[in-house]
Parts: sequence; C-alpha cells; structure tokens
Amino acid sequence: MKKNILILSLVIISYQNISACTCNYPDVKSAMKYNDAIFLGKVIAIEKIEKSIIRTINDTVSIPFQNVKLIQQKIYKGKFHMDTIIIQTIDGTGMCGYPFQIGEQYIIYANWTTDDIINNNRKSQYLHTSICTRTTNDINKEMKAIYYSRGLRFRRFRLDVE
Repeated sequence: MKKNILILSLVIISYQNISACTCNYPDVKSAMKYNDAIFLGKVIAIEKIEKSIIRTINDTVSIPFQNVKLIQQKIYKGKFHMDTIIIQTIDGTGMCGYPFQIGEQYIIYANWTTDDIINNNRKSQYLHTSICTRTTNDINKEMKAIYYSRGLRFRRFRLDVE
C-alpha cells in the first residue's frame, strides 16, 4: 500500500512539470477582432527550428518550433506584400502548436509576435498561430462562420492551388 502511494505521489509530482496546452477557443467575432491576420492558405513547406527561451538569468530551455510556408489564397484581415507567407507555431500540440501538413489548406488566425532574441541589432518579428486560435483545415465550415458573422450569405466551395 505504501509503495502504491509513493508511486502515485511521484506521478503527480512529475505531471506538474509537464507543459500541457489549455486554452479558451474564441468565437468568430472575437477572433476577427483580436487577431492581426486571417487568411486562407495552402502549406507548401515546413521547417523545424529550435529557439532558446530564457527562463532565469542562468537557465535557458530549447523549444521546438515550425516555420510554416504558405501560399496565401484569400485575405480576410491584414495586408501582405507577397504571395507566400511564413508563420510560426510550436512543434507539438501538447504545447499548443498547430499540426500543419504539407499540401493542406487552412484558414489561419495569427498575430504578430516579436522575439526577445536580438539578431543583428534588430528584433525578429513574425506571425504566430496555435491550436488556441480558430486556425482550421475545415475550410467550408470556417468560411461559413466568417461570412455569417459579417451578415453575408455563404456558398460552399473548395479552392485548390497547385
């Protein structure tokens, strides 16, 4: 019995050190208001990278991220000067990263984020998304929600780009 209690205690203590993702999923109107960029895009490449995050003066931790390159197909919010957009997400849904797949289309909800790491005396700025946004590959369902939130009618379609 004492052995079982000890094992259970160790599991509980270990579990507290694991990062898990919990978030409040926004409604369409809130997501439209609070995200810097909303667009339809198709993933053409994914690059895995590591970032060092400073936790304390003497402690850093390396976090896996993904740079996701997309061809933007329709913009709902934001301005882009190029046809391709790179967004960043943490690599792994347990840490709220979005599980993108090459060749798939998504409606992306993203915000501009600035790294605390200074490269060549400039801070790095990029678009970031996660599973805590409305980012989805259920295109028709999400487009319907966007149109209805604007008081518009929606007709089902699928936009494919090679």
